[in-house]
Amino acid sequence: MEGSFKICSSLDGLRVGREKGASNVRAIFLDLSDITSKMSFHSHAFAKMSYLRYLKIYSSQCPQECDRDIKLNFPEGLQLPLNEVRCLHWLKFPLKEVPQDFSPENLVDVKLPYSNIERVWEDNKEASKLKWVNLNHSKKLITLRALGKAQNVQELNLEGCTALKILHVDMENMKCLVFLNLRGCTSLESLPRIQLISLKTLILSDCSSFKTFQVISDNLEALYLDGTAIKELPCDIRNLQRLILLNMKGCKKLKRLPESIGELKSLEELLLSGCSKLKEFPETGGNIEILLLDETAIEEIPMVFSVRRLCLSRNERIIRLPGLINQFYRLQWLDLTHCKNLTHVPQLPPNLQCLDARGCSSLRTIAKPMVCSVPTEQITSKFIFTNCNELEQASKEEIVAYAKQKCQLLSTALKRCNEGCAPEILFDTSFPGCEMPSWFSHDAIGSLVKFELPPHWNHNRLSGIVLCVVVSFRNCSKQASLTVKFTGEGSCTSVTWKVGSLIERDNEGDHVFIGYANGLDFINPVEGEGGPRECAPIEASIDFSVTTGTGGEEGRFEVLKSGFSFVFDPEEIKASVPRNQDEVRGKTKINGTPNANGCFKDQTNGYKSPKGQCQSYMERSGNNITCVSEAHSS
Repeated sequence: MEGSFKICSSLDGLRVGREKGASNVRAIFLDLSDITSKMSFHSHAFAKMSYLRYLKIYSSQCPQECDRDIKLNFPEGLQLPLNEVRCLHWLKFPLKEVPQDFSPENLVDVKLPYSNIERVWEDNKEASKLKWVNLNHSKKLITLRALGKAQNVQELNLEGCTALKILHVDMENMKCLVFLNLRGCTSLESLPRIQLISLKTLILSDCSSFKTFQVISDNLEALYLDGTAIKELPCDIRNLQRLILLNMKGCKKLKRLPESIGELKSLEELLLSGCSKLKEFPETGGNIEILLLDETAIEEIPMVFSVRRLCLSRNERIIRLPGLINQFYRLQWLDLTHCKNLTHVPQLPPNLQCLDARGCSSLRTIAKPMVCSVPTEQITSKFIFTNCNELEQASKEEIVAYAKQKCQLLSTALKRCNEGCAPEILFDTSFPGCEMPSWFSHDAIGSLVKFELPPHWNHNRLSGIVLCVVVSFRNCSKQASLTVKFTGEGSCTSVTWKVGSLIERDNEGDHVFIGYANGLDFINPVEGEGGPRECAPIEASIDFSVTTGTGGEEGRFEVLKSGFSFVFDPEEIKASVPRNQDEVRGKTKINGTPNANGCFKDQTNGYKSPKGQCQSYMERSGNNITCVSEAHSS
């Protein structure tokens, strides 16, 4: 008997409904994408399929069957005398309800998205095995009373059910309900006074008519109220001691938060972006790690010392940041973009990886030192000051000083990293300006820097490269990227890295970009994977270019100046110094001399005198390393 069971994957499954073999059909999987025109079926299409377990009508090309009419029609109605069905999936179910003769007593999973149903089925039927219900975007659904006996439902998805105005108190019987999605139920105004003891995730996003929230489960871990019309939260929000995420983005009528929100000890993410009437933030002693306050009316930054990510962008009321922000030791990401009235940035905390202050048009000063300390273990970081056109020269110099220190510390930290990592910019900063810092060893007018490396120039001492470019922007409307290409000769390859990938739209004027790249990634393309093939100088170049990705505006960017400096490990330099002058003169000569932190700086006047060539020798004098430079001209 088992061998005679059938699984149908075409319209034949419906056509055999009245035939002799219908009772052997166990599953029907019908892909609507294979049907090109409307088709009508007899009401008895499923009448003899008494052992049908799985009925799935779906679209493999588009789950929503966008802009298409219902393809399967039952003009005489539909009989569905099925008692054994476990899984009922029917995209765009055509009827107002599941037929009365259908028995859900064995049903485990029902999915009727984009359907015409107004209620699930008539009466309050026994459905004790039902666990998953998905009725999303059933825009005519007005009641869920039929699910009153579905006490074991674990997930209920009602997203986009725009006609649904109320939830019945019978839902309290759903003792196992863990996930409830009501996103986009635009007619829903409130929740019933019920307790769903197992509920962990409640989504009310974009319920634009929803005005009053009340706690329906003390076990909530994630609560989404973004895009609702609520004006305040209830004081009993303190009962949500397991709440981890509270999303209230775009609650434009929200005026205040209750003091009790500070009692939520498990709260890690508080998202208040776009709450434009919110002016104050209560004191909190919790463990908030992500705090989004962008586009709010907050005037004073809350002292949330546990925060890792803090967003204050597009706030026009903040003038200064609190001096104690340098004690936000966990803070890694600080977004100040377009805080147009911000005038001063105080000393920043040591573990900050990203400071985005682009578009702070009133920013004038930055604390000195900019960061209270610079940890060596931290790798990637960004400090962005594009379009901060009021920035004072002393503050720009402080940014440059920090960049120099950061690059050297990175070169030390990277000694402990594995080789062969993907090429990337590990640190970059940007600010308005038209001059390159004086400590860059190689520079040029324009986008191309050509240079020659002597044989065996590296000796495994190179730990990094600091890049610098000055770009002029004129009426740019597209987001751009700065690409740096390193090219060697012979069998060498080239790699492309992106610097300053956060260059924003509508940049104006000249900007300086400084970036640090791992030197080991540079050696491979310049020397080749097997090293130089002969004992000869290496011709190399670095080319800087600005692209938009989509093209069309390259003429509005111009690379005015470009340059770079090698960063050598001071310990390796010290170890490689010859013992006496006789040994020195047999050693490799490198264009430039190492300064105290291992950065090489040319002793000639840049590229103004092409005949001049600086050749450096290193010698040991006692415990000190002395750099002796000799200039030669041909």
